[in-house]
Amino acid sequence: MTLAQSVYNDEKVKETFHVRGWACVSNEFDALALTKTILQKVGAGGAPSHEALLAYHALGAVNFDNCPDLKPAGEKMAVKCAGLPLAAKTVGGVLRSKYELNDWTAIAKSKIWDLPEETNGVPQALKLSYFYLPSDLKRCFAYCAVFPKDYEFDKDDLISLWMAEGLLTPKKKRHFATHCPSILSLYPIT
Repeated sequence: MTLAQSVYNDEKVKETFHVRGWACVSNEFDALALTKTILQKVGAGGAPSHEALLAYHALGAVNFDNCPDLKPAGEKMAVKCAGLPLAAKTVGGVLRSKYELNDWTAIAKSKIWDLPEETNGVPQALKLSYFYLPSDLKRCFAYCAVFPKDYEFDKDDLISLWMAEGLLTPKKKRHFATHCPSILSLYPIT
C-alpha cells in the first residue's frame, strides 16, 4: 500500500471529506483526462459527477436529494455546466447563499445560458457569476482588467489597490473576505 492510499483510506480522512475520489496517475498524464476520471469516481456514489460537483459547491452535499424542491433546477444547471469543474464551482458559488426555489429557478432559466458556448473565451457560468455579483464587487472585478493576461499578484496587494482606488472600504473588505473568497480563488493570485 502506498502512502497516498494509506492517507486516502484513513478513517479521519473519510470522516472529514464526505466526497472523495481515487485515480491512478502515471509519470506522464493528461490533466484533463485525470480530472474527468476523478469527477466520474466522485459521481459514482449516486449522482452523475456533474451533479455531484455542483451539489457540493452549492449545498455542501454529494447530491440534491436532501433538497427535493431545488433538485430539478440543480440538475438542469448541472447539465448546463457541461461537466466543466470550473463552471460547476462557479455556479455553485452563486447558489451557495440562495436557498429559495425562485432564486434557483431564475438562475436555471437565465438567458445567459443561451449565449454562444463561449464569448471572448468566457464560459456562460462565469458570466452568470459576474451577473449575480453585487455592483460594488463588480467594480473590483472589472479593475482586474488593468493587469496583463496571466499576471500573478498578491491577494493582499490587490485588496490594497482596490482600497486605494476607493473601490473597497474597510467595512466592504470584511464583507468581501467573508462572502466572496471563491471569487479570488478562481484567479492566479498568490
